[in-house]
Amino acid sequence: MSEEQSNSSCASNLPSASITTEMPSGPVSTSSETPSTSTETPSASTSSQIPLSSSSSQLPSNLTSNLAPETSNPSTSTCAEKEKKIDPMKLKILCIHGHRQNGAKFKVKLAAFRKIVDKYAYLSYVTAPHAVADTTGGGDQDPRTWWYNTEDNNYSGKCLGGPAYGFEETLEVVKTGVRDLGPFDGLMGFSQGGCLVGLLAAMQQKRLLPYRFRFVIIISGYLSGSLVHRGFYEHNLITIPSLHVYGETDSMIPKEMSESLANKFNDPVTFEHPNGHYVPVSGPVKAVYEDFLADMYQQRLIYRQEVERTAE
Repeated sequence: MSEEQSNSSCASNLPSASITTEMPSGPVSTSSETPSTSTETPSASTSSQIPLSSSSSQLPSNLTSNLAPETSNPSTSTCAEKEKKIDPMKLKILCIHGHRQNGAKFKVKLAAFRKIVDKYAYLSYVTAPHAVADTTGGGDQDPRTWWYNTEDNNYSGKCLGGPAYGFEETLEVVKTGVRDLGPFDGLMGFSQGGCLVGLLAAMQQKRLLPYRFRFVIIISGYLSGSLVHRGFYEHNLITIPSLHVYGETDSMIPKEMSESLANKFNDPVTFEHPNGHYVPVSGPVKAVYEDFLADMYQQRLIYRQEVERTAE
């Protein structure tokens, strides 16, 4: 059962749940939220300077990156060396999966998306800290959630007025991902992950994060209905550049929910595809991804040039 189909009722107080940070050590991907037919703690804000891309040879098991270290093996062919060489000017994006997914599954599901954005960006992935029961019958391994908002320690995207149990642990997981794999130019989130990305953008607007990013891509995202999150959306519009993609026939997260989140941003780029709850990668949406990231890439180059001129 996916996050939006949960019949669990909302509660103001949830019983304590066992929290584990044991994550699969393999590559990170999407989950049972995506139809099988698809290919697809607060502190002062820090500087927005974006240093060169880097990667770690040893990462925590809940973090995965597409960045490959440069080879030092003299027997490796020149072609292979070029393929593994890191382009320091490419954008770096942290990808945040949905409910009942994990980072490794999200990476697998985003294989086609990675090919579309490869010209402009490297993708990294992080896994949610909270385990949830797999009631889908699909055999997915290690389903995770970013926070609970129901009385049975589960999650529903349509739940209004509930708590956000475990959200502080989630903030720590994202902060660790930024520290170990970042810094990042942008965040990309799907479904509950899109909801989380929207919250992080709102928190950055209020200077409540210890890191910064310059844009967001939100797919099938929505406003959190948890009471403790409402204050993040209040007052000014979120000024960070944003791309919002959602499905016209999405029954899990109706397009009106995604539009409500997009309306919290100043001058958002929106794209409505004709299908349901998944990450679309075919048709006109490909150009939408490419155009948005091309703009973000160009802004990064301009920023880098300004930094270099200032340093002279």
